[in-house]
Amino acid sequence: MHIVVDNYPEELSVKTADYNLILHTVSTHNVLPLTSACNFDCIFCSHKYNPPGLKVFTLPYLAKDRYNEMIDFLDPHQRVVVGESSTRIIEGEPFCRKDALDILEMIRERHPDTPITLTTNGSLIGRNEIDRLALLMPLEVNLSVNFLSDRARRMFLDDTGGSSMYRTIELLGEYGIPYNGSIVALGVDGWERELEKAVSYLESHGARTLRVFHPGYTRFCRDDRCKMDYLYLSGTVEKIAAQVALPVLLEPPNITGSEPLVGGVISGTPAQAAGFKKGDLIVRVDEAEAVSRVDAFKKILRAENPLVDIVRNGDEHRLRLNKGKGQSSGLVFNYDIDPEQMGAVLRAVSRSKACRPAVVTGEMAYPRIKKYLQGSCSAVAVIKSSNRFFGGNIGCAGLMVVDDIINSLEASPVKADLILVPSVAFDHRGDDLTGRNCREIEEAAGAKVQVI
Repeated sequence: MHIVVDNYPEELSVKTADYNLILHTVSTHNVLPLTSACNFDCIFCSHKYNPPGLKVFTLPYLAKDRYNEMIDFLDPHQRVVVGESSTRIIEGEPFCRKDALDILEMIRERHPDTPITLTTNGSLIGRNEIDRLALLMPLEVNLSVNFLSDRARRMFLDDTGGSSMYRTIELLGEYGIPYNGSIVALGVDGWERELEKAVSYLESHGARTLRVFHPGYTRFCRDDRCKMDYLYLSGTVEKIAAQVALPVLLEPPNITGSEPLVGGVISGTPAQAAGFKKGDLIVRVDEAEAVSRVDAFKKILRAENPLVDIVRNGDEHRLRLNKGKGQSSGLVFNYDIDPEQMGAVLRAVSRSKACRPAVVTGEMAYPRIKKYLQGSCSAVAVIKSSNRFFGGNIGCAGLMVVDDIINSLEASPVKADLILVPSVAFDHRGDDLTGRNCREIEEAAGAKVQVI
């Protein structure tokens, strides 16, 4: 077992999170971090190739009693996330803590109806652990599958513990625990066969979805196995997904427009019972127009027994979706544009009375945001920012830093008097991942900056 930051560049000093930061993370993100330790050493691990100067933190060992207080900071009305590295605290494999299930049971005792999402590599859970997990409903497991064969798991994940991913999948299916699989693509011989095998096994054992991740790598990654042509991967995933009922989705998705197309339908759900199919175009939900995939998803999630108008093969149909308010429908969508976020942009522009407003966004979201704003407010310029700090193929807003944004503004012909930057790039103090504050952008650009 090791701490997942062991393979960082030598210049990178990773600090231990103090308790106040941990409590703030819990209360802000509804995340309950358990450990930064991991029993694997995956060649594609995102923690291994980060640049020096990054302000991320490992989790100190916290006695089980401390979790009683931490659970006080959770919002019982929101899903609790365990085991996912979605904050500045590095998370490893939850079950490296021998009392992980005790802590999960503490959450359930305090919050009987709060959904829990648990991310795990599955190698440290057997029938005894599954027995206990099955009593923690509502629970959803995100299972990092990556490879099924023992040889590939040893070679690419450093899985030497003798665990069987086949057995973990079988147990989750046997106990009826809702779970999703995930696989990181690798440019190695036989990977496509491994993917096909995993898709087949997951589908036959009740997985809800499978997400295939295009590997993200920074300029510090020298391992060519982590590098795969995106369009080739997209074609491979599309070909395999067309042959199965299991929703198989590529991350990030290969989409350009924001038409609310159904990406998949989960078996045994209200959406399947209502007759929805992959590729259906959602037009309206209870007479309200759906303008994007995210919009359609949110409208359907919030509705009770909605009437949904769709277009399929050029013909319009109306389907009744029998579900409760806030209940999952079983429809799967790729992430595109959230009109609520875009509405916040437009409101900020309106309030400011700016003459030359601009939005800075990452490379991946740039085409969709530009297209959306051109249709709703062409006066707002959209500026694309490259992730130079991380480099490699990183192109998301959440990993932009102050320098990236300043460089993009200097290179742009737009001389904005209001600059809107994405909140996912900054913490509650307005600091980026290197510790620099968003106010530095204001000083460099000579314009007002608003985090949104």
